[in-house]
Amino acid sequence: MRVAEDSITRMEIDLRRILENYSNVVEYSKPAEVVAVVKSEAYGHGAVPIARFLARLGGCRHFAVAQPEEGVQLREAGIEGSIMVMGATLPEQFSVLAEYGLTPVLADSPHLEWWAKTAQRVGRRLGYHLKVDIGLGRMGVLPEEGERMLAAAEAARDEL
Repeated sequence: MRVAEDSITRMEIDLRRILENYSNVVEYSKPAEVVAVVKSEAYGHGAVPIARFLARLGGCRHFAVAQPEEGVQLREAGIEGSIMVMGATLPEQFSVLAEYGLTPVLADSPHLEWWAKTAQRVGRRLGYHLKVDIGLGRMGVLPEEGERMLAAAEAARDEL
């Protein structure tokens, strides 16, 4: 297929539709709270403007990104509320997560222990999410590792 030289690819974003979709998900999910996933520049829509829009008009208080750098970008743009980093993070990145108030998804007990050490080092409690592998085999605590992970979480309870 030949593409004409004067053809232009463009994308139009209807913020009313985004807000309508978000509001519908919020209503359907009650009483649970909704996390707006704005990773990869909100799938090409622009993470910062979409997050600002959803926070201001939609009342969104929870956001998710794939990488720590994306979370830092949101914080530096003034986005408040929780920002979860869904992708794998390395212990070397934990100080940045703590500094910017980003919440990691932890997939094994060594990472949980390193996160607890980060909390000790910064002198405050740090939140986290546990990633459980539900059968996709991608990332997360496997059923046979569950007891060990719970023991690590219990041991880190005072720090986290």
